[in-house]
Amino acid sequence: MATVRLTKDQCQRDELPGLCARCGRPASTHIDRTFAWNPPWVGVFLLAGILPGVILLFATQRRLRVRLPMCERHLRHWRSPTTFTWIGLPVCLGIIVFGLFVLGEIHHGASPVANAGVFTFLAWIAVVGVWHSRLIRPERIDANGIVLTGVAEEFADAVEAMREESTPTRDYGEYDDEDRPARPRRNRYEGDD
Repeated sequence: MATVRLTKDQCQRDELPGLCARCGRPASTHIDRTFAWNPPWVGVFLLAGILPGVILLFATQRRLRVRLPMCERHLRHWRSPTTFTWIGLPVCLGIIVFGLFVLGEIHHGASPVANAGVFTFLAWIAVVGVWHSRLIRPERIDANGIVLTGVAEEFADAVEAMREESTPTRDYGEYDDEDRPARPRRNRYEGDD
């Protein structure tokens, strides 16, 4: 998987190549996706305390909407992992709570169900981490655009080729770079003649 930089103009004006961003095959449709990114150092503050971390999380978050070309096969590229994440978390926590409070009262201590819930929760974290690492995701969002990772090599190459085609080259006419006359200096103030 490749990494590609998209400018804000490319994202907002739909100036992306007609290749699927995930596999590089011809795209059949476009998906509007709003990407969010935070600086990596915000995670340290989340570990230091929930409230300061959440405040910094919202204060430093950058968002950018991108209209990505996708093929039929990858239309639901983000749907399954997101669904698994949001359904799996309450299920795991529900198993732990049920094992601790309901069955814990019967067994007078932690029940095997609570232990199974903890192991299920740890497995869920591992699966979510691996699954989300394979998605198209932002590596950085700044004032000029977004850096996406997890895109197809063909898509990244096509974006670079489009950028090179649209970049104007300067023509100095008959002069080479060394022979080009220097620009005359201008006076800063009118009274400095």
